[in-house]
Amino acid sequence: MGRGIASVSAGAGALAIDEMFEIHEQTVYLFGEDDYIKIVMLAIAVTGLVLLYRSEKPSKLVIQLFGVGLMFHLCYLVVDFGDGDFFTLPFNIDNLYWAEEIFEILGIETYFAGLLVFH
Repeated sequence: MGRGIASVSAGAGALAIDEMFEIHEQTVYLFGEDDYIKIVMLAIAVTGLVLLYRSEKPSKLVIQLFGVGLMFHLCYLVVDFGDGDFFTLPFNIDNLYWAEEIFEILGIETYFAGLLVFH
């Protein structure tokens, strides 16, 4: 197993554990905000994708799926950060909540589609 697949798999595992136990929501008590851990998770995802690309040389379709997944991941973060934590988007907070969840799910599913096509 290459380093890239191991990194992406580790990131997916960390995300699954976070979703199950709501770990990043608990960081509010440590840092006063739960958004900083999301920046770390983005850095892990990008590192995993770069390692995967360099070590495994995936097909063009896999690269496109991971690129779209990264775009959805970034949209998720913009909407999540735009609820007043870092800046304010001019939308109702309920709409931002639903958009955040939709972008998060689309990002995760697109990353996993890339992994399925890859193997």
